[in-house]
Amino acid sequence: MQIIGFNLTKISAERKEKQEGKLEVKQNIDIESITKDKISISDSDILKIEFSYNINYNPDFAKVELKGSVLIIPEKEQMKPILKEWKDKKLTQEFRTPLFNFI
Repeated sequence: MQIIGFNLTKISAERKEKQEGKLEVKQNIDIESITKDKISISDSDILKIEFSYNINYNPDFAKVELKGSVLIIPEKEQMKPILKEWKDKKLTQEFRTPLFNFI
């Protein structure tokens, strides 16, 4: 899997009043869509993966939200299985781990 592009479409950060008590941080990466696409710089098909990444600082102290997309060129034998699994909103661990680490 080769990552060839990264784009942020939304950056939002909000901090509320003073934080009191124990601070807890929760983060979540959500893959919103995976689509097959073409780009002019490559003859290969690519996958466009749209995501959102949220970080919440509890108790309701602050939050950060990022939205964007990652463009990848998967190995030829990976393209169909990835798209097939995505129809059920699932990703294999071997695909998800490097993707989430990059995001």
